Amino acid sequence: MNDDNIRIHCDSGVQTIQINRVEKKIALTLGMYRSMSTALRAGEADEQIRAHILLGAPDIFTAGNDIHDFLNGMLDGSTSETPPVLDFLHSLATLTKPIVAGVDGPAIGIGTTLLLHCDLVVLGETARLKVPFVDLGLCPEAASSWLMPQYFGHQRAAELLLLGGEIDAHTALSWGLANRVVSPERVTETAQDLANTLAKKPANALRLSKQLMKNKQTKPILDCMNHETTQFMAQLATDETRQVLAAFFKH
Repeated sequence: MNDDNIRIHCDSGVQTIQINRVEKKIALTLGMYRSMSTALRAGEADEQIRAHILLGAPDIFTAGNDIHDFLNGMLDGSTSETPPVLDFLHSLATLTKPIVAGVDGPAIGIGTTLLLHCDLVVLGETARLKVPFVDLGLCPEAASSWLMPQYFGHQRAAELLLLGGEIDAHTALSWGLANRVVSPERVTETAQDLANTLAKKPANALRLSKQLMKNKQTKPILDCMNHETTQFMAQLATDETRQVLAAFFKH
């Protein structure tokens, strides 16, 4: 399924997926998740593609989920298909080809948690990472409740997931969530340079090396994603969350 807000470009063995709904601060809809999942699977199946890039727009990576669209779609109940968000996260977590993320400006919610599944992350100096799930009456997703304590330790994970704290690009670099911090105008160029370097490597050795690095993590990550989604959906139906979201929509 195509979505006008997702731009796909393939060149020199690299597939670039750019999310570009700037007028809505790149808030992600279910259709956008479907389009990104389709692109990732197509890139995995295409022998000419050696690496993926995921980009936002200048000055903003994503404001997270489009809450109206998300609630209408997730609570519809008319379909038994895997929720588009979970399908996207499964696709991201099981990629065999490396993925590079280029992030400039705010990366809210899933804009931060998806970075845990990228192989290389480039942040602009103005990048700001925040996961305000608890503030919205919700719980973590994207296996962040397992991966963040693994990556950063419990206290730093609690700073993000419980307090809803925001970290800047240099903090993210020092915590191990990023590989490079560059000026905002160099984010896309740097991400492309890294992906082009990957694309020139021996393809089988590259994929095998990534698989060996992630092999032991894949099952617990997917199990955690599924459990988080169950809890997330249950939380959406609570009075607590409904009251929080009602107040959110008034602002």
